[in-house]
Amino acid sequence: MNPLIPLFIAIPLAGAFLTMILGKLLPRLNKYLGMIVLLLLALMSLISVSTISGGTDIYKVGGWEPVGGIPIGIYMVLDNLSALLLCIINIVGLVAVIYSFTYISQYTSENYFYSLF
Repeated sequence: MNPLIPLFIAIPLAGAFLTMILGKLLPRLNKYLGMIVLLLLALMSLISVSTISGGTDIYKVGGWEPVGGIPIGIYMVLDNLSALLLCIINIVGLVAVIYSFTYISQYTSENYFYSLF
C-alpha cells in the first residue's frame, strides 16, 4: 500500500486553497506557491514511477469490511501507466507554470490563474 497515492489528490486541493487565501494577502506569493506545489507533485510522481516496479499499488481509503462479499469503500490504484501519466502531467504543468511567470504578469487576476494549477 503506497501512502503517496492519496497525496496526489490532497496536495493540489490544498495548494489551490492556499493560493486563493494567501494570494489575497500576499499577491506576489501565489506564483511561487503554485510552482512549489507542482514541483512537489513532480517529485512524488518520479518517486512513484521508480517504486512501482511492474506491480500495482492499491490504497484503500475506507478500509471497511466487505458486506456479503462486496467490498465497500474507495480504492485508489497506481500502476505503471497511471504513474507514467502522472509524471508527464506534473512535469508539463511545472513547465507551464514556470513559463507563465512572465506571460501572465501582463494580465490581471494572477491569483485566480495560479489557483487553477
